[in-house]
Amino acid sequence: MNKTDFYSPIGLIRILKQVNPRHPYRVIQMRSADFKDFQGTAKLLNYMIVPFASVTVLKFTRTLHTVNFKTSHDKFEPENSANIKFTETSMRDSKKHIKQKKTSKTAVLSCSK
Repeated sequence: MNKTDFYSPIGLIRILKQVNPRHPYRVIQMRSADFKDFQGTAKLLNYMIVPFASVTVLKFTRTLHTVNFKTSHDKFEPENSANIKFTETSMRDSKKHIKQKKTSKTAVLSCSK
C-alpha cells in the first residue's frame, strides 16, 4: 500500500476518485502527539549571538549547542563557532514545568581554522 499525501480538499477528491474498491484506502488520523513543539525547544537556546543578517554559511553539526558560521564566501576566512546554550532545564512531575536560568548575557564566540 502506497502512502499518499494531499494538501487541499480538491487533491483529496482526486485521490478518492482513483480508489480501487477491492483495495480501499486506510485513513490514519494524526494525534496531538504526532506534532512536535520545535518553537518551545528553540526558546531554550540563545540564537541571538549568531548574526543571521550577515551569515553566508551556516553549519549545524552533531556537536550539541554549537553552531558554526561564516560571514563571507572567502575560502580563507575561518569559521566562527558559537555556543548557543542559553538555559538550564529541569523536568519535574509535570511536563509543562520548565525551570529556566540565564547563564550569561554576553556571548562566547570562538574562531577556529
